[in-house]
Amino acid sequence: MARLLVDVPEEQSERTPEQQAQWLLAHLLEWHRREEKAPWWEYFRLKALTDDERLDEHYAVSGLEFVKRVGGTAKCPIDRYRFPTQNMQIRQGDDVETSDGKFGEVVMINSAERTIDVKKTGAMAEVHPRSLFAHKVITAPKQAESLFRLGTWMADHGVDRPGQYRAARDLLLRKPPRLKPGSPSGLYNPELDVIAEATRLSLQMDNGVVPIQGPPGAGKTYTAARMICGLLREGKKIGITAVSHKVIHKLLEEVLKAAKEEKGVRTAAQEMKQGKVKNKEAARH
Repeated sequence: MARLLVDVPEEQSERTPEQQAQWLLAHLLEWHRREEKAPWWEYFRLKALTDDERLDEHYAVSGLEFVKRVGGTAKCPIDRYRFPTQNMQIRQGDDVETSDGKFGEVVMINSAERTIDVKKTGAMAEVHPRSLFAHKVITAPKQAESLFRLGTWMADHGVDRPGQYRAARDLLLRKPPRLKPGSPSGLYNPELDVIAEATRLSLQMDNGVVPIQGPPGAGKTYTAARMICGLLREGKKIGITAVSHKVIHKLLEEVLKAAKEEKGVRTAAQEMKQGKVKNKEAARH
């Protein structure tokens, strides 16, 4: 981070595009570590609450009464507890804790009967607390390592240079898409169809990036699905990533809809939805 920020002015208005890209990436390097702090702050807050105070917390359940042992092993039993009416967001599969440490994992919740079954840790096998709270920290070590590799490369070689991570560096520099030699000049012709232009750009990319942004309902998913179909027609290999599985599935559903409109890509789209497309030959069929 210090290497990226060498000679970068404090005021954004005084920075060159390259310096702005360095500043942005330098501060992105700590993003995942900063994000992981929030759930830990919440953990220590919930841990310090009393049983009665947890009654009003969404990610806690209080007023527990032991009902019976319903399974598990002698070392790690599954115990059932009854709880009074309360508004809680604890779900099956959540790890739950007490003020003394990890208690176990929720294996079932019966909202009608107001019971919760917990597979307990060995240390808590014979402990019956009055309240529990859920705690989970989702880490992203691979993403953090990827940012660090990019930062290291830029610190060693600079921002706008030939070499690796060209698409990421172009995005940081706010550069227009890098197209293959011989491609038509001009990024976008407003007289032509937006979908057709976006698909054209996706096929002419040369280690670059095409950012498409807009508010909900602007047509980003619709456009991306048609771009994917265009790539499938050309036998391209496609990878999809997003901030959640829900977003990925939504896009894949839209790809299937788009594939119905275009002969020759429907089967490939269905295989892609099922995770079966492994190579260009599979995509062609």
